[in-house]
Amino acid sequence: MKATRPNLIVSLAAMHPSRHLLERRIAEMGLGVISALSRGEIKYDQAEHDLFNLDNYVEIRRRRLNASLLEFFERGMQLEDVSEIAPQNVTSNFEKMSWLADQIIRRAARDLPRSTKLAQRRSA
Repeated sequence: MKATRPNLIVSLAAMHPSRHLLERRIAEMGLGVISALSRGEIKYDQAEHDLFNLDNYVEIRRRRLNASLLEFFERGMQLEDVSEIAPQNVTSNFEKMSWLADQIIRRAARDLPRSTKLAQRRSA
């Protein structure tokens, strides 16, 4: 019997019950992963293991999270293929993913309730 690992999205959702905050945290993590990839600090298989995998993607779809987050994950799951088939497109893919993540983060910051924003400022 195969041991299952805890799903990252489920774990994050347990810590961040706000949908917008959950989306923001996932996008922030994704930015870190693509930044490390673009600098050659991690390999594609590590990015897949850590974040861009089918289990996480399915959970994002199940929770009906932001469409931009779905596109971000779809692109992330295809990064290795892009690097092999069309390496000239890797940089533009990283740029598009960064833009998508930025949009998710901005939307979440705009849509968070005022009380949540105040609590975040106090804890910073």
